[in-house]
Order: sequence, then C-alpha cells, then structure tokens
Amino acid sequence: MMETVPARILVVDDDPGMLHAVERVLGRKYQVRSVNSADAAFRQMPDFQPEIAVVDIRLPESNGFLLTRQLRLLDPHLDVILMTGDTDEPDTTLLQAIDEGAFYFIHKPFDRRVLLALVGRCNELRRLREAERLYLHTLEQE
Repeated sequence: MMETVPARILVVDDDPGMLHAVERVLGRKYQVRSVNSADAAFRQMPDFQPEIAVVDIRLPESNGFLLTRQLRLLDPHLDVILMTGDTDEPDTTLLQAIDEGAFYFIHKPFDRRVLLALVGRCNELRRLREAERLYLHTLEQE
C-alpha cells in the first residue's frame, strides 16, 4: 500500500500568537510552514510548494484577498482558507473570498475542529482532483 505524504500548508498571519496556534493544531497531521507577511509567503512558494494556504485577511502591507489572488496565479490548484477577526459585513467578506478563489473563510477565534475539518476537506478534494487528472491522462494514452 502506498504511504501518503502529509499535505504542505502555508500559514500567513502577522499575529505571532495566531501563527503558533494554527501551527500547533495543524502540525500534528500536516507539514506546516508559518510566515508573517505576504512577501514571506511569496518567498516560500517555489521551495515549499504548499497545497493549502491559511491566510489572514488583514496583513500589514497587503491583504488576504489580494494575496489569495496572487498565490493562485502562481499555483491555480492552491486551496486557500481565509481567516478574519472582523465581524463587520460577513456576507460581503464571504462574497469577496469566493470571488478571489478562496475555498472558505473562518472567523477568529475559531474552534480547532473547524480548521481541521476545512483543511481535511481541502486535502480530500486535492487527492480527488489528482486522481481525476491521472485517470484522464491514462485515458488519453490509450
């Protein structure tokens, strides 16, 4: 039986406490790399090649919506979960997250089980997409 490699997750937040908390929750099951800025996130992309990014909406020099768009230009298959502590206009935030290609967004503080469930679903969907690509490639070879 083939051993599965844990998904690589990039966490982007300028709050060290939040970075540590997310790293602690996800690090038991996944490969996690945490950074505190959009620039640092870009620097991690070529070598780390994350499958999932967990991104704060409010970043000092950028914002999570713009970062999501830019990261998905580098890797269209990247799943992004946006985090926000802002409770103003949740429907507007959700619509903007969807428009930028985010998988979902969660409000901080959040239950660790919710984050684990979302990351698990992203990981499951990624595996299904990879299996579909392999299957289609096999069909093309016949």
